[in-house]
Amino acid sequence: MVGGGSAAKRRPPVVSPAFPASSERPLRVLIVEDHPIFTELLLRCFHRHEWVEVVGCATNGRDGVVLASASQPDVVLMDIEMPIMDGIEATSRITERMPAVVFVLTASATPNHQTRALAAGARAVLPKTIDPALLIGHLQNVYLERAASGDALHHRARRVHALH
Repeated sequence: MVGGGSAAKRRPPVVSPAFPASSERPLRVLIVEDHPIFTELLLRCFHRHEWVEVVGCATNGRDGVVLASASQPDVVLMDIEMPIMDGIEATSRITERMPAVVFVLTASATPNHQTRALAAGARAVLPKTIDPALLIGHLQNVYLERAASGDALHHRARRVHALH
């Protein structure tokens, strides 16, 4: 018997760079992170996924709020500890103003940070050490949710139009 069954269970799902097959508009992602090396790692991770479009990068929470307002991203990847305005306050301001999904990526996720980030409107608090395939999986879920809600709105509009 060949081993490795448990390793296969732990392996994250593989997401094709060509996902999705349709011609939907890309998932618009804003990165708010004060460490340039981590920002570069995220950019490299997303580069091979044609359905992900990075619409901007900010190095502090205040600039992140301004960029989010200007670029209207679908997803914001937010650090917690940053200069000028922290990621929790920036998350709160962004989620109050727009329907963007915020994922907090942090190296210092204390229980207090996690509770405050979720209360501010973050969908999840993820470690910066997350497997890139799992992060892509989170983005893929948002993409699919957006597509499903867009389909529902499209069908509802078509049904209303047919009634008139």
